[in-house]
Amino acid sequence: MPRTPLQFQQMKDERKLSILESALPLFATNGKDGVSIDMICQKAKCSHGLAYHYFKNSEQIYLELLSSNTYKNLFSKLDVFDFTKEAYSQLVELVRKFVDLANESKTTISFALIILANDGKLSLRSKIIKLISQGQNEGTITGGSPSDITSTLLLFFKGLYLTKLNEKYPTIKVPSIDNIIKIFKR
Repeated sequence: MPRTPLQFQQMKDERKLSILESALPLFATNGKDGVSIDMICQKAKCSHGLAYHYFKNSEQIYLELLSSNTYKNLFSKLDVFDFTKEAYSQLVELVRKFVDLANESKTTISFALIILANDGKLSLRSKIIKLISQGQNEGTITGGSPSDITSTLLLFFKGLYLTKLNEKYPTIKVPSIDNIIKIFKR
């Protein structure tokens, strides 16, 4: 019996989703510029022709992941910044959210890694730098370069997420929020 147009569309949607799902952990662990169509095709077990049928290059795949509802929802969940409020309490809330993410699914952790790697004026990194600077002015966050302090915080969580994602140390214990925050408290 021949397939219906709906069945064909479902097959196309499943193939495209398979490519996206295969690309996500690659972008999370290798960065935007460290992933090629070849890597994605190997992971998705598909031909280059099939990948190029849906996407013109790996950057388009990356951008499609960034436009997904999962990415947008996670970013808005982490975007806790209100610069009219005390910075230290916001930093504690952000660290709490970062710690909670370490216990989420591999998909969520992969999206979190992409969020942490993104840079730019509206990125989480730039907002954390501003928050650290505000906390230093308020006298609640340790001195030093806000950019360096932010890098330390983000690298800590990137390392934790990569460890969880790669399952190299399945029994690793996520540190307590209090211990993480002590690093930044003045």
